[in-house]
Amino acid sequence: MNITKSSVVGALLGLSLVAACGRDDKSNNTIDAGGGSDSGSGSGGGLTVKDVQADSMKSGTAIELKGVIVTAIDGFGGKTGDFWVQDTDGGARSGVHVFGASSTDVSKLHVGDLVDIKGAQKYEYANNASNLPSTQTLTEVEGTAKGTLVVTKVGTGTVPAPHVLDSVAIAAMSAADRATFLEDWEGVPVTLQNARPTGPGAFGSDEDAKLFTVVNVITVESNLAAFPASSSVNATCYAGITGIVDYVVGKFFTLLPTATTAFTDGGTGCAAPTEYTPATVAEVQAGTKTGYVKLTGVYVMAAATKAGALNKTIWVSDTLAAAAGTGVEIYLPTGVDATTSVLGTKVDVQGLVDEFDITKPAQGDTLTELKDAAVTLSAAATAVPTPLIATVAQVGDITNSESEKYEGVLVTVSGVKVTAVDAMFHVVTLKNKAGETLYMDDDAFTAYSSNGTPADPAVDTCFSALTGVMDVQTTNNQRTINPRSAADMTADNTGAACD
Repeated sequence: MNITKSSVVGALLGLSLVAACGRDDKSNNTIDAGGGSDSGSGSGGGLTVKDVQADSMKSGTAIELKGVIVTAIDGFGGKTGDFWVQDTDGGARSGVHVFGASSTDVSKLHVGDLVDIKGAQKYEYANNASNLPSTQTLTEVEGTAKGTLVVTKVGTGTVPAPHVLDSVAIAAMSAADRATFLEDWEGVPVTLQNARPTGPGAFGSDEDAKLFTVVNVITVESNLAAFPASSSVNATCYAGITGIVDYVVGKFFTLLPTATTAFTDGGTGCAAPTEYTPATVAEVQAGTKTGYVKLTGVYVMAAATKAGALNKTIWVSDTLAAAAGTGVEIYLPTGVDATTSVLGTKVDVQGLVDEFDITKPAQGDTLTELKDAAVTLSAAATAVPTPLIATVAQVGDITNSESEKYEGVLVTVSGVKVTAVDAMFHVVTLKNKAGETLYMDDDAFTAYSSNGTPADPAVDTCFSALTGVMDVQTTNNQRTINPRSAADMTADNTGAACD
């Protein structure tokens, strides 16, 4: 996946770099692999993947590839069907992600197949909803229109040997040099050596949504294959992890291991294990403890659900009775299950303090959270959490600096009426008698439903009491209250509480 592209200057920290090649094609006419004089990657000659990855080729250029080799196929987990191809001679910028092929075509493919790809275009994908710079994009090969992409097997070949990258050397690079270096290996099979897992976490609730970081610069994700059990142990040093270099648009480079067996034990050159600094939630929220921290014996105040099932994210507090400045979100950690998600349970948490903002660069208030975290049971619940009684003025106005201390805290507000509902994103606008505004979101209680069917409250619904954890919706820069269940939403059918 592509971020801002730039030419590589020299050799970085002793790692071999191969200069990208390509030609400057300024038209949007189809480039046929059968024509042209460039040395091809397969039996057809002509256009190469390196040409597609070249900066000189514009997004939207119609292309054909001939005789490229399949290097990985996503057949694991809930989202499948994507695959990657590479020039048969390998090298930098020789691989690319293929998106949108028919399931029939993909079902016939195997790693090592030589394929022709027609009806395609180069496409630079950007999540524009996240306000990302136009240069932070993912290079893909996809159809020129829906259903036009045709993938045909034309033979079999040998996948080029994975290029070897060293995680310790990559970590020593400047951020700019690191991005430029990894850009050249996007879409290419590599072996990342000296790789120690830190901060096991997840970005979803499925097996293909697990992750960990390596020296805090490369994120390894389970999109293509299950992780081995050893990936959750910080003491593990892998001699190598083989996979495809990928890019999360606007965020970070990733490595997608192609098989559970792609993890090779016995590494000796890894960076030292991560040290977790003991901290309280209050210290994290105050900014006096940053980096990797360990929270001991904190209370679970809320646990997100999705269609009635556990969705991993939890909110914890230093105290069972909620207090300002003592709550924080633990975003999609490992270890959250039916035991550690019970409200009032005491847990230990290890994770990385992050000031999250979906906009890059940050364009408003950030959300303090722990990511890449692991949760373990400390003690079973003996009582339920008590929310902090608060006013809309205290918690709802993001321009009021005092509202910051309620972030991540379980609160109860009273006398608020629904004035608008965003049915797509389930964001509800609430106002009290004084006309003060508070937004309600469904980050903890998906679509305000226990069965998956959206149950957004109707306009003019009055809540005599509304309980939830405070959060930040960073896209629109709004503070939100997030109820945990229907029991947190006490409606007043008479409306007296809101009039």
